[in-house]
Amino acid sequence: LSVTYSNLAHLYGALAEYSTAISFYEKSIEIRQKTFPLDHPVFFKLYNNMGYLYESMKSYSAALVFFEKALKIDQ
Repeated sequence: LSVTYSNLAHLYGALAEYSTAISFYEKSIEIRQKTFPLDHPVFFKLYNNMGYLYESMKSYSAALVFFEKALKIDQ
């Protein structure tokens, strides 16, 4: 289910329906939180994708937050 929400988020982001995309990414994260800690590698792609989404929205400070979360996991 989490993967499906993530896929939908990616699609809505491509359609520039950003608030819907964010909502689906948040649902995906919420589901995965029930199984994995937030610093688990499974969150890397979600955080990175959310960073790109916020960058597309020109919300650079929000993008930076998610890129930094992804970087912390990848190190």
